[in-house]
Amino acid sequence: DAMRIYPYLGEQYFVAAEQITTNYGGIDANGKTVNLDQIREEGKEKYLPKTYTFDDGAIVFKAGDKVSEEKIKRLYWAAKEVRSQFYRTVGSDKPLESGHADDVLTMVIYNSPDEYQFNRQLYGYETNNG
Repeated sequence: DAMRIYPYLGEQYFVAAEQITTNYGGIDANGKTVNLDQIREEGKEKYLPKTYTFDDGAIVFKAGDKVSEEKIKRLYWAAKEVRSQFYRTVGSDKPLESGHADDVLTMVIYNSPDEYQFNRQLYGYETNNG
């Protein structure tokens, strides 16, 4: 019943879906399948509908609908500066190993601190970081 009572893609909805998946094999009390992967993808579409790609796909931003393009561009240039500082420190701009998933830097920018809390449900990363 929790998935009918709570707002779709809200915090309690995600918790209910996770618990049904973990404890009941993804089948709710009415015999309906709960597809947690699909719910997560729909959550990403809701909370992070914008995608910006830079440097031939090497830097990607997933952003909330209220995050301005100007802010994304500022963050992009800040990321480029950090990368340049790293390369200066290391003394090389060549990757140690290429062809790995981390060849693409993906940054996720939510609309608000409240929406940021969904990062655990959407990506599995805790947000209780200080």
